[in-house]
Amino acid sequence: MNKLSSISKRYCAIFALTISFVPSGMAQDAALEKRVENLENGIREIKDLLQAAKQQSPSSVSTASTPQSTAPVQSPKNIDPVTLGKGAMMEIWKVDRGFNKDTPTGLAAGVFIDKSNVMKLTNFESRKDLKNFLDSFFAVKWTGLIKVETSGDHAAILEAYTDRDPAGSFTSHVFLRINGELILSMSDAKNNTYLRKSAIDTNTINLEPGFHKVEIFAYVGRCNDPALSLISYKFSLRPQGKATAKSYPPAEMFYVK
Repeated sequence: MNKLSSISKRYCAIFALTISFVPSGMAQDAALEKRVENLENGIREIKDLLQAAKQQSPSSVSTASTPQSTAPVQSPKNIDPVTLGKGAMMEIWKVDRGFNKDTPTGLAAGVFIDKSNVMKLTNFESRKDLKNFLDSFFAVKWTGLIKVETSGDHAAILEAYTDRDPAGSFTSHVFLRINGELILSMSDAKNNTYLRKSAIDTNTINLEPGFHKVEIFAYVGRCNDPALSLISYKFSLRPQGKATAKSYPPAEMFYVK
């Protein structure tokens, strides 16, 4: 920067001297042209030095080679616990029969904070303003933050089960996303046997300690059917090398107030 300061002062002086010696009608004066040439050279040199200084600045050093966490932007360390509340946001959409995407388009028609200890498909039915969704085909999604204590690979476990065998067969879909990444998809468009018994699917994800965003989406192809209240889901994480997994019902998740 000392060199840059010295050059700047030198060429500022040349510029001032050049301006002071520009008599009318003397634009072709050889000495003046020389001064202008020196000034232009000086400006180019200053620009080169500024560019070099910018490239050497720590704030502009590329971090492309640094391993990136799969955590969301505000995770895992930048969330203020004071801004969090216990529970998961549960959203409900009315959808067409046979819906098979992991999230409906558009805003949810119903939203509330689910603080239940069990992730039941019909956790919203106790709310009078949302109970009418049972009379149509609907899809739900739980969104919450979970706090992970260990780093490394974790087994993500998703279980779908019923309190007892519902009669008949019908389509259903369940999707798990962590930090926006699709981790598990349990789907059967014809006979979805997991609704007749407990079914478990697993996948591995690398996580750092801190908060991570979890989304669980579910659709069952029935409406106005008592069997819907029998269906529940369970999400768990098991750190690599551990024998037991920690489950995260809505009551064990967090939402941003």
